Amino acid sequence: MIMKRIGYFFRYYRSLLKIKLKFKKPNKNKILMFDYTNEALFKRSIKRKIEVLYIRLEEINFYVLLMAAKSCGLLNLGRSYIKTYIEHVEPKIIITFNELHGTFYLLKKLVKKNSFYTIAVQDGYRTLPNFSNFNLLNIKDNRVDKILNFSKKDKKLYENISNSSKVVAGSFRNNFFKKKKIIKRKKILFISQYRDKFKNSEKIKYFIREKKILDFLKIFFDKNNVKYLVVTKPGVSKNNYINAFNLQKNSEIISSLNFKKKYEIVDKSEVTIFADSSLGMESLSRGNKVVSFPFRPYLGVPKFFWSHKINQDIFEKKLNLIYKMKINTWLKRINHKKEVFVKYNPGNTILLNIIKKYLKN
Repeated sequence: MIMKRIGYFFRYYRSLLKIKLKFKKPNKNKILMFDYTNEALFKRSIKRKIEVLYIRLEEINFYVLLMAAKSCGLLNLGRSYIKTYIEHVEPKIIITFNELHGTFYLLKKLVKKNSFYTIAVQDGYRTLPNFSNFNLLNIKDNRVDKILNFSKKDKKLYENISNSSKVVAGSFRNNFFKKKKIIKRKKILFISQYRDKFKNSEKIKYFIREKKILDFLKIFFDKNNVKYLVVTKPGVSKNNYINAFNLQKNSEIISSLNFKKKYEIVDKSEVTIFADSSLGMESLSRGNKVVSFPFRPYLGVPKFFWSHKINQDIFEKKLNLIYKMKINTWLKRINHKKEVFVKYNPGNTILLNIIKKYLKN
C-alpha cells in the first residue's frame, strides 16, 4: 500500500512538471472546446479559430487560476476555474468530444449568466457502466443542448443519463476520413482491444477472447493460405503483443497507427474481425465486410456476420461465409442494418449544420 502511494505521488509530481502555463487572459471566441479530444480534427473541420479549455492539467491559464481562487478560495477550485474560463471567453457554443465527463453536463448550472449552447459528441462505443460519473437518479440535472450519437441504439442508451435533445450523427472521426475507392487486399484484419494496463478482470476477459480469435485465425490461415494482420491499441507495442499472446516473431502486427491510417487499413482489408471495437463498427458503417464476436449479443441485427458465442466451428463458418461473399451481396444484406451500430455521415455535415445554426441564433 505504501509503495502504491509513493508511485502515485511520483506520477502526479511528474505530470505537474509537464504542465504548460499561460499568463494572458484567454481570448474571447464564439466556439470553446471543452477538453482536447479530437482538437486537431475539429479545427480542420470547423475552419476557424477556436479556444480550447484543457481540463487534464496539460495547460493552465495562470490569470484564470488566480481569478478563480480569488472568487471561491481553494474549495472547488477545479470547477471554479472552468466557470471563470468560460466567463472570460464568452462563447456562443461549448463543444466536447469527451462526452463522459460529468462536469460538462453541469455547465449551464455552473455558469449562471449564460447564453451559450452546449454540444456533447459521442466518441466511442459505450455501455451503461461507462456512465458511472453521472447522477443517474436525477437525469434532468445532466443537461446539454444537443447530444450527438453514433446510432439510434446509442441514442436510446443515452436516455439513461440525460433527457437532453439527441441526434444520430455517427462517429466524428469516421465521418472526417471519407472512404475512397481502394483496391481490396485479400487479407483479414483483426482489431485488437487488448491493453497492457487493463484492470485484472478486464485483462482476463479481453485476453481470453483475443487468444481464441488469434488461435482460430491461425488455423484458418493454415487451411486456406489467407494472410491476416493485427492492429493493436495505442501504447501496445508489437513485441509486447507477440509476447502476451505467444505469437510467431514474423506475425504481421501493426501498432501506433494514426486515425487516417486506421481507416485506410479497414477500407483495404477483405474482412475485418473484432469483438466490441468502435473501429470495427465504424468499418461496418463504411460498407466494409466484417465479422464480429461481441461479449454481449446484438439486438435486432441479422446474425449472419456475428456470434456472441465463439468456438472453432462457429468462427470458421462465419469467416468463410463473409470472406467468400461478393461485396454487392454483402451490401444488399447489410445496408438496411449497418447504421444500427454507427451512422456514416461523410464530412460531418450534421454536426457542422448544428454549429452553423447555433452561431446564427
